[in-house]
Formats: sequence, C-alpha cells, structure tokens
Amino acid sequence: NLDETDQQYLYGGRFERNSVDRFVIDAPYDLGEIQSIVIGTDRGEDSTGWFLDKVEVNGRPFFCSNWIGRDTSSHFVQVLTPFQVATAKKSVRSTVASSQALQLVTASYAIPHSEKALEGTKAVLKKGFGWAGEDAFFTVESNSLNPAMGVADGVYQWRERGIDAGEFSRCLMRNAREIIAMVGQTGKLEALDVLRESYARVKEQRVQGSCTACIAILDSGEMLLKSANLGDSGFVVLGEWDSFNRPQDIFHTPPQEHRFGFPYQLGHHSHSSSPDDAELAQVNIREHDLIIMGSDGLLDNVSTSEIMSIVQDVANLNNSDRKGQVQEVSFRLASAAYENSKSKNKSTPFSVAASDEFQMVYRGGKEDDITVLAGFVQRIAPPLTQEPEQNSHTTNLAAKSKAEQGNTEKS
Repeated sequence: NLDETDQQYLYGGRFERNSVDRFVIDAPYDLGEIQSIVIGTDRGEDSTGWFLDKVEVNGRPFFCSNWIGRDTSSHFVQVLTPFQVATAKKSVRSTVASSQALQLVTASYAIPHSEKALEGTKAVLKKGFGWAGEDAFFTVESNSLNPAMGVADGVYQWRERGIDAGEFSRCLMRNAREIIAMVGQTGKLEALDVLRESYARVKEQRVQGSCTACIAILDSGEMLLKSANLGDSGFVVLGEWDSFNRPQDIFHTPPQEHRFGFPYQLGHHSHSSSPDDAELAQVNIREHDLIIMGSDGLLDNVSTSEIMSIVQDVANLNNSDRKGQVQEVSFRLASAAYENSKSKNKSTPFSVAASDEFQMVYRGGKEDDITVLAGFVQRIAPPLTQEPEQNSHTTNLAAKSKAEQGNTEKS
C-alpha cells in the first residue's frame, strides 16, 4: 500500500531504558502491509535523546538500534523498514556477483577471567571448537556449503549451586557445530534452525545452566550472512576497505537485555528465553569482508571503532598469509579486551552503558571471560589450471600469529 498516515504523537510512554511502550494507532483506512515507519522526536538539539531498539507492528519487527534526538548523533528522525529489508545500520548494500562460492578463513582466541586463571583455569583452543571459563565457541570453514561461527557465554553463578557453569555453553556450541558439519555438505541451513536444534539436544542431554548464544552462517551461494543472536554476545561485519586498509562498519548486532546486566539467555530453568526470542539478521556479504564475533568479554571492553583501528593496524603489516592474518586479528582483539577490562580509567562500551544506566560517571572495563572469532571472506580457490581474477584492491590483514602465546592449551 503506497498510502501514508498523518503524523501521530505517541502519548503516555515512559521512554525509559530497557522499557517497552505500547501504543494504539488509529488509521482512517486499512494500511495493508506496512513498508516503512518514520519515527522521531520534536525535542530540540539540547535533548539527551533516547535509544530505540525496534518497533513492532502486529508482531512484525522494524529495527532501529540507534539514538533518536541525541545531540551527538543528529539523528532526530529515523526511517525504519522491515527485518527482511534491513535490520541495522548499513546492513543493506548491493551484492557483487561472483561465479565462485565464498568461504571463511577463521581463527579464534580466548582468555578466561583473570581470577579463574589464578585458580588454574586455561583456555582450550581446538580445531573448530574451544572454550575459556564459561565461554564456548565453534567454527566451520573451508568448503562447507554453510561455513559458520558461533559463540556462547555461560553464567558463572551456577557454580554456587554445584553446577558446572560452562557445560551448558560448551554443549550448545558442540551440538551446533555437529549439526552444521553433518547437514552443511548436503543443504542450506538457517541460523535459527541450528540454534533451535542445538538447544533441544542440550535439554535432551539434561544439561543444567544457561548461556547467551550467537550463531552466524554464510550462505555462500546467496552471499548472505544469516545470524541468530540471543543476549549480549554478537558480531560486527567490516568491509569496503579504502586505500589505507581502513574498513567500514557494515553491520553490528545490537545486544538483547531484559535490563542492564541481564541479557537474554537459554537455560534449563522455566524462566529462560527461547531460541525464537533471538534477533535475526541477513547481511549482504562481499569478498574481503571480515567478521568479528565475540562474547561480551570482547564487546563490553572494545568499541567498534577500536576494533576497526586494530584491524587496520594488522592490515598495514602487509603479510600475505591469510590464516596468519585472522589469527593476529583475533589475538590482538582479545589482548585489547583483556587490557581494557583491567583498566580503571579507559572509556569502554561497558563504562558508557553503566554511566547511562546509573546516571553517574563510570570509567574502566569489565573483567570477564573473553572470546574472539575472526572470519575473513574469500572465494574458494579455482583449479590451478585457471588464471585467478584480478582484484582492484585487496586487503593485507596479516602478521605472524601470536596464538601460541598466552594462557592457552592447544590440541
């Protein structure tokens, strides 16, 4: 329907952090399928504004994930479109056609909470699977029809009830990897379906505990990254590199919290979230995009701009070993997250959110388990008898990996 409603004021809402406001809009006629929503504020530029996660109309989500009316952003009006069209900033862009399927070159690095490390806890980094403290992760790369990445963050407090607090996240990620590895060679998969089936298996295995979860699957034929994210783990997609190896922020997942410090979680108990509560996204992917996924140990302590700066530093090292490139990125990001988490003065995403929540100035990071996954998108190599296509610009994300350093076990 191409008709538009008149401007409508939303009266009676609280417009408070982590709140949900409901409104009834009277339309003079049937609007049909709504294509877009224009939402804004009539407050002046001195307004502190408010952060809008999404608008739902009869259960259909229109995502925003941005500030409205905040004097630092100049976004006083936002145009929201349905999930199938856009889920967040810059998530929709043209797809560059390719005659060859895409694959992921992945690397991982994980660091347990410093107090757990003092108790003797070490990160375990296996090929395609690993964990650190209550964090767990998996990767599926190379020639699978569904190269994928996933991370889950368990809840430490279950230890106080005699429960292995990391078992739930480990089982969830192990199940997800097995499902993708088994089905991924024969057909396409959806991230939400994998999350549902992984969670169902965890419940069948009678594992206790809870965790956040993020799964992203690359549909190499459609050149789409399809994700399901529940809680405050997540990922960013970087790409469209300039001549200085500086990437652009193509997409990043918004966190899901009931309120500050209480993210959505899957669990064995009756109050847990459901896989269907996960935020879904589809991002157009191009060759040379870089996917950075992490638990909140990364995302609470390293901002997107700092992630981009670290990635650019690695790119400027000009090493051609692609695997070494992503290993160096994951190592440097995990190291930065660890250093920031110990800081008492640095401005971090956590300190900004805490200052906003408690209306006080808070500085420093948040100590936690840290998991970083990096996935570089490239075309599957053609047979050696063919001439490789020339690219107008190729990034040089590389350096000798330091992944054998630090508090880790390799197997």
